[in-house]
Amino acid sequence: SLRLPRRSEDFAAYPFADAVYKAYNAFIHAAKSLLLTKGIHVNTQHGVITDFEKEFAPGFRERILKINSNIPSEEFAAIYIRDAKDFYEHAIILRTEFSQAILN
Repeated sequence: SLRLPRRSEDFAAYPFADAVYKAYNAFIHAAKSLLLTKGIHVNTQHGVITDFEKEFAPGFRERILKINSNIPSEEFAAIYIRDAKDFYEHAIILRTEFSQAILN
């Protein structure tokens, strides 16, 4: 599991941690927006992950929670951020399609 730094100066050892965490939040927000298109309201990150996996994408939990089993290295950050960006862009497409279907 990921070990968090104990002292503030130790954070310098993990310069990509903040970027990885922001990518994690992008996953959460995109998944929540898609759940809302189905009228599913959740208030916790755990709820978003659980409901999104059930409603949209089996395996989502494993995909998003890679953050817990990897040190935030430059290599992991690049892969995780790219994955989050791809997921976010796909979510935008799905929301647009859903909105157009409602209007038609």
